[in-house]
Amino acid sequence: KLDRLKSMNLPNVRIIGESKQHDIAKLLRKSHIGFSLHMNDESMLAAFPVKIFEFIGSGLPMLVIPKSEAGCEIESQGMGWCFEVSQIEAASQRLVEMIDSTEMRCSCRKNVVDRRSV
Repeated sequence: KLDRLKSMNLPNVRIIGESKQHDIAKLLRKSHIGFSLHMNDESMLAAFPVKIFEFIGSGLPMLVIPKSEAGCEIESQGMGWCFEVSQIEAASQRLVEMIDSTEMRCSCRKNVVDRRSV
């Protein structure tokens, strides 16, 4: 899935992939959107991956694939969107919309920041 996103040559998008833990905070400070892509298996559907908490802590709006308990919570709280694996085109379009719309990112970011202190 990352190869397909890379091949789209989206403006201002840098696909990083797996990183060392000590590099994460530095990467997140430079980021505008948190993108959480997981394996589409039973164990991940109920999981709340650490990267989601890292995105919340950094105040990042998020895209989550596949639709999962974590993604549904993110979406229900206005902190981002979640998509099924079969909706990769819709997810890609939403990513482009987020890149193009400072207002959309700021609205999600505000919701992230507001909810992390609850």
